[in-house]
Amino acid sequence: MKGSIVLVIGGVVVVGAAAYVIYKHLKSQTEDQAEKVTAPFPKDEPTVTSTDFSQVKEDAATTIKDRHSEAAQVINESLQTIFNEKNAEEVITENSESLDKIDDDLDNLLK
Repeated sequence: MKGSIVLVIGGVVVVGAAAYVIYKHLKSQTEDQAEKVTAPFPKDEPTVTSTDFSQVKEDAATTIKDRHSEAAQVINESLQTIFNEKNAEEVITENSESLDKIDDDLDNLLK
């Protein structure tokens, strides 16, 4: 009976030691992964001043303003074409020839 008690206590000690070793091993792996996740960028990043941000902001605003001006001009030309009631035949597009050919082919089919 005393031998079985010693055996049980010894088993508990061995299981506890094994659990401790496994715990330490898993803890070190998770810390390594946490370091990789939290530091994806190099630590020697250059500092950015507020003047850099203001310059980028001004450049972006200028680019946006230019694009909006070009778009407004294109829309204005399109509206002038629509409201001046120009005939569709007067407006020449890139594929006017192919559209005329298709129109002729459809007319031939209806005959």
